[in-house]
Amino acid sequence: MIKNLIFDLGGVLLNIDFKKTYDAFYALGIYRANELNNHPEVLELFMALEVGEYSVNAFRDKFRLLTGYSDSDEKLDDAFNALLMDFPPERIARVQELATKYNTYILSNTNAIHCKHYNQMLNDDLGIKDLNHLVDKAYYSHELGVKKPDYEIYGRMIELSGILPGESLFIDDREENLKAARKLGFDVMLVDEEHTILEVLADL
Repeated sequence: MIKNLIFDLGGVLLNIDFKKTYDAFYALGIYRANELNNHPEVLELFMALEVGEYSVNAFRDKFRLLTGYSDSDEKLDDAFNALLMDFPPERIARVQELATKYNTYILSNTNAIHCKHYNQMLNDDLGIKDLNHLVDKAYYSHELGVKKPDYEIYGRMIELSGILPGESLFIDDREENLKAARKLGFDVMLVDEEHTILEVLADL
């Protein structure tokens, strides 16, 4: 019997579009911004921020060094956050409905800059203070020090929440994350362009 629902965030509850951030970087004068994820040092920097290895200020300084960006922190953060589009109200309403029947959690690969922004979006747009006021607990990679699909992040969530994988449904938009969760005993469901979270969870 399923007692716990664990949601990914981006691509599941929150609409995202990485091209918007690349376009925003380009508008700031960062040459070949659409290729940043193919730049080994920049990619490593992004990944390090997601597991909390860099503070926000240290990230900004390193990003400037690698890309030549020289404008304000605010403009950099705005460009970095451009990929975070919106929380469709119907998805959030469905999570709230399911929270009356199940324990609900979020497990997200994210970072401190994005986290501050999308929690503010949730408050401004839907009147929910932050994700910890939507679900029982939101677990973030930059706070746990590890990211999906590393088995350790699932183990940390299990330990901190006290849930049992065999009583839990894990919902994500990346097959590699679901594969790891499945190996640990979770039931899993894939959200993709053809199967939105509302369709995936229609029968719960």
